[in-house]
Amino acid sequence: NFFFNYPGVTLVVDVNQCLEGKKSSDILSVLKSSTSNANDIIPECADKYYDALVKAKALKSERGKLVCYFSTN
Repeated sequence: NFFFNYPGVTLVVDVNQCLEGKKSSDILSVLKSSTSNANDIIPECADKYYDALVKAKALKSERGKLVCYFSTN
């Protein structure tokens, strides 16, 4: 697939799979393997990264539902 040649897309896909599978223990390895700044990922913050990503995904999902609601009504 054309889009999977870009590292950013791969990161989004990998993070989403981690979140959907509720694999909080995997988030650190996903973030480190998908970024050129792996040294910027702090292992002690893995739970905070996971929680923030779960909240961001939920918020994005809710916003998408609002857009769909208003565009159909």
